[in-house]
Amino acid sequence: MSRCKLLKEGDRNTRYFHTLATIRRKRNLISTIKKDESVLTEPVQIRKVIIQHFKQLYESQETTFFDLSSLGLNKITPEVSAWLQEPVSSVEVKEALMSCDMSKAPGYDGFNIKCLKHVWPIIGRILAGISCSSLRQGS
Repeated sequence: MSRCKLLKEGDRNTRYFHTLATIRRKRNLISTIKKDESVLTEPVQIRKVIIQHFKQLYESQETTFFDLSSLGLNKITPEVSAWLQEPVSSVEVKEALMSCDMSKAPGYDGFNIKCLKHVWPIIGRILAGISCSSLRQGS
């Protein structure tokens, strides 16, 4: 189906759009799946095989280590290391927020940077405290 036609005619409750939905549903349906040497057709069996596959895929805890010595990176000094490990201050949180572009996309809470900058005089101390606490606790 043409996107132009969909945009032009909209998603009206017509036989045409119901047919499109039915075709898409059939096309996306997994009716058979091959496991080892057998072909499964029962929906319950198919579901179990898929779930088992992804559980196995994401449960493996292989750790990969990379040798970065060949990259020629300089080691940081003990002073820089100590500075990086210092707790984040409220001033740093404010500076980070104020340096962001106003039109950045909203976070999970729906507030964009412009909104946060606007209400900073009211909630800045609380927001900075929450941010510092979260960074300190790692959650």
